[in-house]
Amino acid sequence: MGEESGSSAAFHELPIAWEHTGDGELPYRATVDGVELLLRVNDFPAEPLYTLLVKGQVQRDLEDWPAHWVRPGTPAHLLRAAGAAQVRRGRIDAIVAAAWATELCLLSRGQAAAVVVALGLPGSLDGWTGSWRLTPPPRGTKRFAISEQGDDVFTVEMTLSAPGPTRANLNAILGPGGDVVRVHYDQPYPVCYRVTVPDAPYTCDVFAYFATRPTPETAADRVMFRRQPQR
Repeated sequence: MGEESGSSAAFHELPIAWEHTGDGELPYRATVDGVELLLRVNDFPAEPLYTLLVKGQVQRDLEDWPAHWVRPGTPAHLLRAAGAAQVRRGRIDAIVAAAWATELCLLSRGQAAAVVVALGLPGSLDGWTGSWRLTPPPRGTKRFAISEQGDDVFTVEMTLSAPGPTRANLNAILGPGGDVVRVHYDQPYPVCYRVTVPDAPYTCDVFAYFATRPTPETAADRVMFRRQPQR
């Protein structure tokens, strides 16, 4: 590989296969021609989505995942760590959506309190049987509600207090989402993502709700997780 292809200006154009680090802030690493690369996840949208570090030094900000890069599949424990890191920063983004959907797939039959424990959230549940609200809600949200059906967690819904995950970021992490038909013209625009985990007892549909017809850059202002028994 020539000098030009190994330059910092061209790394985003190379077919790089990344691997996980286990670090929530610097989740990816790779080596190209003996040069160590790290990828940092930033406070998007206030900052670029990613920053590329070459030999520990910042080289390039990236607004999206480059087309030539190969993202590794994320083990549940690493996704959990990355999601927890973003929640601590008050960023409810696509990483958090993926981490929480995975946890809801893995969670056995149970009631609302089991969700709070599985997601590692502080606060207490109040409400009534079948519908519960977490107080205080997690950072980055202004409402966090859990509904039950037949003494089993059915949906987890959160209204966001800051711009949420964009459609482009959800597509990048969860795969292409499908537009859901609105019942009324004045309702938000929902997009659905199906999350499955091998051998998990449940699947999880992630519904992202957008105030306007979503472009790749549009941020969701509400997210709902719906569990279904794995068949």
